[in-house]
Amino acid sequence: MIRYCWRCAAVLPAVPPTTCAVCGEVHYVNPKPCGNAVVINGDRVLLALRALEPSAGAWTAPGGFCEPGEHPRAACERELREETGLRGHAVAYLGAWMDVYGEAEDGLEIQTVVSGYLCRLDDPRATPRPDPGETREVGWFRLDALPTPIAFPAHVPAMIAAAAELVAGRGVGEDGLPRMLDV
Repeated sequence: MIRYCWRCAAVLPAVPPTTCAVCGEVHYVNPKPCGNAVVINGDRVLLALRALEPSAGAWTAPGGFCEPGEHPRAACERELREETGLRGHAVAYLGAWMDVYGEAEDGLEIQTVVSGYLCRLDDPRATPRPDPGETREVGWFRLDALPTPIAFPAHVPAMIAAAAELVAGRGVGEDGLPRMLDV
């Protein structure tokens, strides 16, 4: 695959990280920001069955890439709505996880930094209405019996565990403030 400089459009001499031989612009392999929503109701978590690659046919917490200028919190709320048809709001930050989006087809992996948020549904009784182009199915699963396969195993299980710890009160210190979770 030929890669071009985003500044001057010259052909890059190598896969990033590299420097454009024409204008001197340095090209990096920076992670793409993402936002994921973890919705917990009692002992169950809301998951979406992916319709798209990578990981089509695997379950995941609703989420995706941030739009330009979009905060990961807003991205998680938008992706929750797009992928499940449910509206909700982030109520707690869970943390950030590094991951890779799919397989490298051209020698360059798509690196991600995924911010996870515990979300509360605006209407917990609403019926999911997923976008069939993105999501095959939406379901509630017991926290101790997650379905398989799970998409993005480098961050989704840890994100769900962090949310479960927080909801159970184990993620709060004696001072009532969130503490670092060991997940």
